[in-house]
Amino acid sequence: MGMDTSVGELRNIDGAFGGVIEQGTGHPVVFLHSVGLDRYAWGPVLAELPNDIRAIAIDLPMHGRDATSPVTDWNGLVTGIMDAIESLGLKRFSLCGLSLGGSLALDISLRYPDRVSSLVFAAAIADGLPALMGRAIAAEREGVEAQISATLERWFVADDIAKDLPSVAYARARLEQMSIRHWAATWRALAGIRLEHRLADVCVPTLVVAGEADASVPVPVLDRIAAAIPDARSVVLEGVPHQIALHDPVVFARAVDGFLLKNM
Repeated sequence: MGMDTSVGELRNIDGAFGGVIEQGTGHPVVFLHSVGLDRYAWGPVLAELPNDIRAIAIDLPMHGRDATSPVTDWNGLVTGIMDAIESLGLKRFSLCGLSLGGSLALDISLRYPDRVSSLVFAAAIADGLPALMGRAIAAEREGVEAQISATLERWFVADDIAKDLPSVAYARARLEQMSIRHWAATWRALAGIRLEHRLADVCVPTLVVAGEADASVPVPVLDRIAAAIPDARSVVLEGVPHQIALHDPVVFARAVDGFLLKNM
């Protein structure tokens, strides 16, 4: 599917912490993107959500308008997100994160359970892997540009890449703009997380979303995570790769909107 990265009817705000897009006026849901992208990765999904969800997509530290951030570790990523949430005046909110964003959303839900109403955990991991550290090292040795083809192959189905769909072109353009320092720091931060042993402590309503064709985080990994979180629901989206929201924003929005409306 294609992607329109224009803001359209979405409100576009440049905060002191980075950029924000939002739509709707109801219960706030903060959307967190994956490595190398920015708030616009969520634009097509936000446009599909009902107006009684206040859907807010922010730039993560080291990404988008926050690309000059001094953050270089996992705690800094979490703190930067919470600073953005405070700046937006949000007291209680839901979280929806994909890939890196999902892992961050999980950690925030564990740290601030009294403030998080619900969690959508999409195509993400709870424990880091040695391969992630390898991506940091490879970029430092070869540059970010040399990592882009392999990254797109993990993120999208081959046909989308061959057609160079707008979603693929958007992701490629964002990756080309990321510095080696921030690329490596982000992968190192993700490689070091250890949250799987705390999954039983998650006490907010949780929806785990998997893509059937995800080459980065296969369905069995997400099945195991869903089984470890008390009362978690799970859904597998047929034929969908790792970048679920970019590949088919309509399908993603329909998969999560009912859950978010029910768990405000």
